[in-house]
Amino acid sequence: MANSSNDLDVADLVGGKLADALRQLVREEIARANRSPIEADPWVPHTRWPCTSRRAACELARSGAIEAVRKGSLWLARASAIDRWVTSPDEPGDAANDDEVDELAAAMAAAAQRSRRSA
Repeated sequence: MANSSNDLDVADLVGGKLADALRQLVREEIARANRSPIEADPWVPHTRWPCTSRRAACELARSGAIEAVRKGSLWLARASAIDRWVTSPDEPGDAANDDEVDELAAAMAAAAQRSRRSA
């Protein structure tokens, strides 16, 4: 019976030491996490840009429409640069393109209406 009491004391001692070591480890990890700076304007890879395709995102980066840097096979841009691009007004030349699109849409609608009449 004396052995079981001794075993219990050793278990309490080891458990206590383990708990102290774990507590210290957690404190150090929390302190390290608090010391590391959180990036206010993170880098965003082109695969996560709000574009219609990856190819379109790459073209925007190559043309300079979005300020970006090349890192291997990825284009990286700051989140603020992407936000500026999303909220920027259209280029002056885009109004002409909009007119062309409107004319094309009107022509397609007229052709569709003619085909319905002939059917």
